[in-house]
Amino acid sequence: MDGELYVTVGSVHTDRNLENLNVPKSKQACPNIVSRKVWRFEDVKGHWNLLELECLGYKR
Repeated sequence: MDGELYVTVGSVHTDRNLENLNVPKSKQACPNIVSRKVWRFEDVKGHWNLLELECLGYKR
């Protein structure tokens, strides 16, 4: 973006039942979740080990 290092959160999900039959399709069956928020690494590096992530919910 501007030479800064940024941090965000993301998760890749798969359909476990479909994964047994077809791995690529199992990855396509579920959305990839990415946070809408980013943080400058400089702002969080001092308390990096104290950070906790919480999922607030997702509806299909």
